[in-house]
Amino acid sequence: MKTTSLLFALLTATSLLANQPSVSRVEPLNWWVGMKWAPLQLLIHGKDLAGSEVTSSHPGLTVQKVHPADSPNYLFVDIGIADSLKPGTYQFKITKPGQKPVTIDYELWKRESPEKRYTGFNSEDVVYLITPDRFANGDPSNDQVEGLLEGVDRKDPFGRHGGDIQGIINNLDYMKELGVTAVWINPLVENRGKISYHGYAATDFYKIDPRYGTNDQYRQLVDEARKRDMKIIVDHVNNHIGIEHWWMNDLPFKDWIHGSKAGYLKPIHQKENLVDRYGDVQSRNVEQQGWFSPYMPDMNQRNPFMANYLIQNTIWWVEFAGLHGIREDTYPYAYLDYQSAWNQAMKREYPTLTIVGEVWIENPVYVSVFQGGNPLSPIDTHMESVTDFGFYGAAKRLVAYEKSPKPLYHALTQDFLYPEPNRLLTFLDNHDVERLMYQADKDVDKFLMALSVLFTVRGVPSIYYGTELGLYGGPDHGTIREDFPGGWKSDKRNAFSASGRTEQENRIFNYTQKLISLRKNHPALTKGKTVQYPPKGDLYWYLRESGNDRILVVVNTAFLSKELDLSMIKPDTAPFASLFDLMNGGEETLPGNMKIKIPGTSTRIYQLR
Repeated sequence: MKTTSLLFALLTATSLLANQPSVSRVEPLNWWVGMKWAPLQLLIHGKDLAGSEVTSSHPGLTVQKVHPADSPNYLFVDIGIADSLKPGTYQFKITKPGQKPVTIDYELWKRESPEKRYTGFNSEDVVYLITPDRFANGDPSNDQVEGLLEGVDRKDPFGRHGGDIQGIINNLDYMKELGVTAVWINPLVENRGKISYHGYAATDFYKIDPRYGTNDQYRQLVDEARKRDMKIIVDHVNNHIGIEHWWMNDLPFKDWIHGSKAGYLKPIHQKENLVDRYGDVQSRNVEQQGWFSPYMPDMNQRNPFMANYLIQNTIWWVEFAGLHGIREDTYPYAYLDYQSAWNQAMKREYPTLTIVGEVWIENPVYVSVFQGGNPLSPIDTHMESVTDFGFYGAAKRLVAYEKSPKPLYHALTQDFLYPEPNRLLTFLDNHDVERLMYQADKDVDKFLMALSVLFTVRGVPSIYYGTELGLYGGPDHGTIREDFPGGWKSDKRNAFSASGRTEQENRIFNYTQKLISLRKNHPALTKGKTVQYPPKGDLYWYLRESGNDRILVVVNTAFLSKELDLSMIKPDTAPFASLFDLMNGGEETLPGNMKIKIPGTSTRIYQLR
């Protein structure tokens, strides 16, 4: 009998011990006193948490509600934070009947001064886009990290090459010399899977990939940029994660993601059907629920806990690092009602923050629908800026395909579709499309002609790292995202300095630098009104005007020089007697017949005087 009682007691104790709750992760990692977002919702992950009670150690930190998940290993806890609560470390206690309580320390921080933080970016800025793995390796000691699936192999165009945050910090002065004012960096959060150097397959939303550095080092990067009056734009993804994300081993809810490893939808990349009033439900579902690849599960933002998680994560990074803007990846692929709510939450917290959404459609009719305030949109996105793929698709035809200015003219005639065309992010190349020099087939004159247009039209100009040198790239992502020459100590030359660049690279760098300087010094180019004229053959021209600052831009896509009759612009501007060539120098008195010659394959930028 005694043996039976002892055995029963032992089994009972073992059972209780087996069900003892434990906590391995709490997200967000911390929070701040005085935030507008409320309530704070903690994701608590561990073991055997179902049925637990959560209590707080302080009356100013209240547990409003504990939400169970489908998995017994999660709790979602709504927390109220009193405005009077002081920053510090507080405790939450997780208690389960018959089990020892688990205590969690949670930090509430004091908010930093908002000076030079969350300032946003606009048409007076020039954005420099970096793929961090391919830019510069400032700390070789983090090239190989135990537990991650890839180390450095620079011979593999689709592998890790070793660029990192320290490499970016080391070269901020180079960017400052070029004249850029904002730096957009492809995602830096942990991507532990294979072929994930690009950063768009997150496996931990709260951790900088250790091959890039640390969270504190990222904050140091933002601080160093701020010292140079430069801004940092985070690349954020609401749509998908990497297959190696820690969630995938234990999803909180059955509908946390769309589909499963065993079966999922594949997007057809017909984003037009998302705003098509005649569009069918199945096609829309495929677009918004499909996995980008077998290695990128699609998140379900209509799960309210997922929605809160993503909003809080975005707020956390902006607050933690003091970021100035956000570029939201694959914007149309996430549910538009969620994206609208996400935008509104971010703008309530940071009214001056700028958010630009990636909308990869080359037709302005569809791109424009995603800019906030558009009455043609099925829902107000509250997104003040979108990527101007309409401009990109037209501008590349200056140097490729038909080599004509007509597509560019027609694209700009559709600016009436945009509530704010001057907020659009313009570009000629980026990390997803062929580099400008590749499109120009190594023709430097064509390259510079197109670059001149980028810096003189409306919008916020963005250039991809190395465009200022004329890097060629190639036809695929691995070669488009080529290494910046001089970013590695073993490189034969260092193109971060003039002495390490070729003659052609210096020509392109100096030209780009001068274009940026012109843009900074001429308000007509950043906020002036635009008057454009229908192309005549290979000639296309437009006026930018702000007060007494009047700029005439003329594009000639023909190989031979062409004559332009300036009498057409007389009704659109005040009288002028001469034209000053802002890029090449020299003033030209306006001839009596008002006709001037424009050299072949060039853009001329004149100030009217």
